[in-house]
Amino acid sequence: MHNVETIPATANEPIVNVNQWKGYFLDRDIPRRLKSGALVLDAGCADGKELRALQAQGFRTVGFDVDWASLQICRNQGFQTFLARAEEVPLRTASVDGLTFTVVMQLTDEARVLGEFARVLKPGGFAYLSYHGWGYYLKYLTSRTSNWRQRILGLRSLVNAWWYVVTGRRLPGFWGDSLYQSPSRLARYYRRYGLILEQKWEARTFAGTLVFIFHVVRTKQSVSATTKL
Repeated sequence: MHNVETIPATANEPIVNVNQWKGYFLDRDIPRRLKSGALVLDAGCADGKELRALQAQGFRTVGFDVDWASLQICRNQGFQTFLARAEEVPLRTASVDGLTFTVVMQLTDEARVLGEFARVLKPGGFAYLSYHGWGYYLKYLTSRTSNWRQRILGLRSLVNAWWYVVTGRRLPGFWGDSLYQSPSRLARYYRRYGLILEQKWEARTFAGTLVFIFHVVRTKQSVSATTKL
């Protein structure tokens, strides 16, 4: 759904040069795995672009974000949204048919987020997920077109990700605000939370490393009866 012109900018990327990512980010619509009228959660809905696209495809929608100003923009357009973090989604267990989460996992506790996504999805529900790979930050660090802020972002994200793998914790403060995702770590989380990788898309790499990772996962046909209010 997002093309290179609409890749979300994040708080730790003060200047985003979209030309750096042409050919890397895939412009793909949600496959028709869900029936019209299905309820789809947009996790990190920003100003509602994804919500508009989902409704145009015939889905019912709900979204959340950590930014109150973005939620006000969504509500002014008539979208149902709420303030929340992806690590703690205030929805009932098995309450949505599908969800989307587009290149903001690097700002979260990835293990907790995928656990929450598995919890709120109905049995057989689908999640459409895109992540930043190692190559995203390696390109920021080494590309001649990067500015100094992007080089620092690349360095600290790579260091933080390595620290996270070794210790299970982020570095404190400025150095720990972003980390890349890897297929091997994601595969471990999917197994832990009963998520099945249905589809993955290969995109252009940088120096042989993944820049973006695109996955469709689904829940198994049975989930825990535990319900969160």
